[in-house]
Order: sequence, then structure tokens, then C-alpha cells
Amino acid sequence: MANCQNNFNMFTEEKDFLPEQKLWRAVLCQALYDALSNFRNQMITDEDKEDAKFWFRDKPKNFYTVCRNAGFDPNYVHEKVKKLMNLKSLDKLGIVWNHERKNKIYNNMEYK
Repeated sequence: MANCQNNFNMFTEEKDFLPEQKLWRAVLCQALYDALSNFRNQMITDEDKEDAKFWFRDKPKNFYTVCRNAGFDPNYVHEKVKKLMNLKSLDKLGIVWNHERKNKIYNNMEYK
């Protein structure tokens, strides 16, 4: 039987991660926060946010290094973050449907 290793193992207990892997995951999380956050912070400039978006969108060499060191498949991370960035762009334009509102409306309607 072949031994396959999954690069995106989200069910592993955090205690099973190496300290270096935790550090790279924190780097990846910070980059994701910088790219997608709407929170205004004096420490994170608009230029930093654009750099983070570029980093996820264009996948420079260090993107692959960070993802692999964090224990993630770089292509999987890229695809997921690209979808999140597209969704955020659509939301800014008012195109994304609010699913919570939709469910609330349907639940309050009486069907006869």
C-alpha cells in the first residue's frame, strides 16, 4: 500500500506541529489578514495591503516556500485565497447576495 502524505492536513492537533511550522502558519495568516481585512490600522498601510494581494495573486517564489513550510499545498492556498479576493471584490460592488438575509426572509414567509 502506498503511503500518501496530504499537504493540507487540517485535522492534526496543533501540538503535533513543529514550532517552525507554527511560525510559517502565522506568517501565512498575517499575509491573509493583510490582503483581506477591512480594518484600518496605522501599522498596515494601503501599500502593504496591495503587496499582500499581489503576493497571493501572482505567487512569487517565496509564496511557495512559505506555504510548503507551513504544511500547505501552495496551489490549494492560491485557489482558495483567489476565490476569497474575488468574493470580496464582488461584495464591494454590492453583487454578493446576503445568504443570512435570504434565509431570514424565507423563514418568515407563510406559504399557503
